[in-house]
Amino acid sequence: MMRFIRFIALYIVIIVLCPAVFAQIPAGYYQEAVGKGGHELQVALSQIIDGHCILSYNDLWKCFAQTDVREDSIVWDIYSDNPSGETLTRFIVLRDQCTTGGTSGEGQCYSREHTFCQSWLKPSSHTGTTTPGSDLFHIYPVDGYVNTRRNNNPYGEVASPTWVSRNGSRLGTNTFEGAPSHTAFEPNDAYKGDIARSFFYMATRYMFEDDEFATDQDMVDKSQLRPWAVKMLLKWHELDPVSDKERARNTAVYELQGNRNPFIDFPELVAKIWASDSINPFTADSTSRPEMPRIANLEVLDNQTLKLTFTMKMIPASMKKKNNYSLSAGNIIQSVVYENDTVLLKLSEALEEGITYHLTVQRLQCANYYYIADTTIAFSFGQVVEREVIAAWTFDNLPRHINDRAYPADIDHGGAVLYVDGRYGSSNFTTPDQLTAFSGTVIGDPRGNAAVSGAALAVVNSTANGNAIVLKCSTKGYYQLKLTCAIWRTAAGFSEHQWSWSADGIDYTPFEAATLPGQFNQFELRTINLASMPMLDHLDSLYLRLRFDGAVTEDGNNRLDNIVLYGYSSAGVNEFENNCIVYPNPARHELFVRYSGRTHCTLLDMTGRQVISWQHDTELEKVNLSGMAAGLYILKLEDASSQRVMSKKVVVRY
Repeated sequence: MMRFIRFIALYIVIIVLCPAVFAQIPAGYYQEAVGKGGHELQVALSQIIDGHCILSYNDLWKCFAQTDVREDSIVWDIYSDNPSGETLTRFIVLRDQCTTGGTSGEGQCYSREHTFCQSWLKPSSHTGTTTPGSDLFHIYPVDGYVNTRRNNNPYGEVASPTWVSRNGSRLGTNTFEGAPSHTAFEPNDAYKGDIARSFFYMATRYMFEDDEFATDQDMVDKSQLRPWAVKMLLKWHELDPVSDKERARNTAVYELQGNRNPFIDFPELVAKIWASDSINPFTADSTSRPEMPRIANLEVLDNQTLKLTFTMKMIPASMKKKNNYSLSAGNIIQSVVYENDTVLLKLSEALEEGITYHLTVQRLQCANYYYIADTTIAFSFGQVVEREVIAAWTFDNLPRHINDRAYPADIDHGGAVLYVDGRYGSSNFTTPDQLTAFSGTVIGDPRGNAAVSGAALAVVNSTANGNAIVLKCSTKGYYQLKLTCAIWRTAAGFSEHQWSWSADGIDYTPFEAATLPGQFNQFELRTINLASMPMLDHLDSLYLRLRFDGAVTEDGNNRLDNIVLYGYSSAGVNEFENNCIVYPNPARHELFVRYSGRTHCTLLDMTGRQVISWQHDTELEKVNLSGMAAGLYILKLEDASSQRVMSKKVVVRY
């Protein structure tokens, strides 16, 4: 047994081994706000957090499983939680939603509570389908009955309540100084700061997008707070400081929406905008941030067991969920055992020698409620020769809109470009909201510890059904290709991916590739094994087209990040090519192949089917093409002595 374990190659490349997203507030994220105060600071923050990924209202149920679940796997309900004693309600996430009508009392189901009421938003937002109507930073899962009692009343302070919830939230006449003497809802003290910072976020995020917001509300005028509400929320902000629960939620929402709540990251911003500290400009000093959790190591214990070690105590409920781990090559995580800050993953199938696997880890939470960033770890079982990166699109610096242009690869072997401008079978994305930049991920990034989440390419809106992007690159000198990509999908997003390839950018041949993610609203690494398609090897130009279909709403989308094409290198292929001549091309009835070495030749059609195969033993070989259909073919030549492989395009015409 010990001999077997010693044989296991602990070749482990940590593609991403970074702390939680919160610990890595993206470099320069708040740079445009530095040195500003007062209204100027609020404007700068509004521009920073604008343009987030718009979730659908139905998606929020699934999002709560990432943003609002306690250590014991129940929904964290701020209207019913008892911070000083036993939990009063035990709603199970994704099971106990309020789906029909109202409820007759507390503890029956949980609903989606707009702290900034839906009736205060745009009229069309009553369905929750517009940007503010599904913005997680002001929407929480709460007891459905308490939600109906709050109704669309403003928040306030209540001296003589007419109704009190089980956790002490109160309904009654608002007695806060300067507030209208109307009915108001006062939450538990432990969550007053959470609600205050949600309102400061809304006043900042939508300050330039509130033309249709209500102007007749006690608490707000459009997105902005009434003077009495500012005073009350400043008081609540000081009374209930930012908690670990809020910081973890900020991280989780950022992973889903791609923007942050600045007043959780930097609580001092509140006073710099709404209080007397605006004379001291914002400095974005984050040096006091606590240490974030990390994956310390991955070990391959045997051919069906992986061991993950962490740098600090983790929350068992998040560690034990099999869905938080996924392995490439179709291998399934059969069981998870968590003990003493380590996880043992038992696999459904034995690992094969000589194969590089990718383990993706998501939604893992440490004891102080910070999340580890989505992480992909590459490892091998036995010895393996690694494929090289041929081309990679990481989209780190993707502009907000890239319509009608070509986007060059960030890592490139030779002229790799992503087309979305109508060339080479790509589509013209006619409106700005069909193709844009959303927040990205580090999953699948080939740059190791230098990886950053950056941006992702987002295809949005059901009007883009049938549209396609095209990746062009050279595979000359490479064989047995593989494509990986991190992909995100909303519930209403594109549910069909149609892949095809071409050697000329004109005639495309479809091929099967399972690239749709299995879960909604999270990045998953998808791999297309192109090694079974040798006609793609050693081409001057390879075109891969991805067509999207099946989106059902205007905000349904797919996000793509870290598109990477890999291949094994064929050293000396240029010399091989220079000594080989194929003519005439285009050919009609016969083809001549001149090469001095002993070579095995195969002529393949565009589906990869072998049409003709022969052993090239003489310097000049004549190949009879009679009976072959006109079209594009790939001639593959394998040198017997050097083991080098080369491909050439051959056109047959009559």
